[in-house]
Amino acid sequence: MIASDDGGAQPDGSEIDGDREWMAHYHELLDRNSALAAALGACDCWGQHRRCPVCDGAGTPGWTLPDEELFATYVQPAVSTDTSRRTQKTPSTTDINERKEPDECPPTGLNQ
Repeated sequence: MIASDDGGAQPDGSEIDGDREWMAHYHELLDRNSALAAALGACDCWGQHRRCPVCDGAGTPGWTLPDEELFATYVQPAVSTDTSRRTQKTPSTTDINERKEPDECPPTGLNQ
């Protein structure tokens, strides 16, 4: 690309469109960050900035009450999935010992 005096914009507007796409994506990520922070009761800075005008660096998850609707949207499904996986019956040692091994292993296709 050859540098130009117009700030790098292409005649077809492609660079400007690309910039707009990136800015739209950036704002989408900011919105998602804010929503997830609210779902977890955190500040938008997640307590990472001591000079944050909202939380003074104390805004980690649980800093305030979570937004109930956002919690139900983002957090509850993950907690439910994790809980259901953890409560599924795992085989006991007796169950494992009572299993019969097959006479031969099925072919894996690695040495054929």
